[in-house]
Amino acid sequence: MLEGGMMMRMPVRLPQQASRDELTNTVTVVFSCSCPFYVGDNAVLAVCGSTQALGNWKLEDAKYLEREPCSEGLWKTKLKLPHILMEYKYLILSKDDNKLIRWEERWNRNLDLIESKLASKTMEDIFDR
Repeated sequence: MLEGGMMMRMPVRLPQQASRDELTNTVTVVFSCSCPFYVGDNAVLAVCGSTQALGNWKLEDAKYLEREPCSEGLWKTKLKLPHILMEYKYLILSKDDNKLIRWEERWNRNLDLIESKLASKTMEDIFDR
């Protein structure tokens, strides 16, 4: 307290704001999908969804996953995605002509990256489940 009964005000420490360099416009998302059946040597697992980064539901723009070596049907890919809410599904495409073999027979999956402060995120899914 100061003379005359006045209170001394303590400085308030505000949380530091992230610098522009620390903020990113994307999140690195690893899509990891186990496929409980054999896909075939001439086919590939892919992911497709509701955003440009996931192909806008167009087969020709679907993102291929790679089969993990020495695994029983595990497929992965890594994509940089914007901080938005999106839907996606896995599908199986022919390697030769990119024709659809099979979509997942389930509701669309949801991925919410709107408020993600993470640099990366892993989606661990099972085809059709």
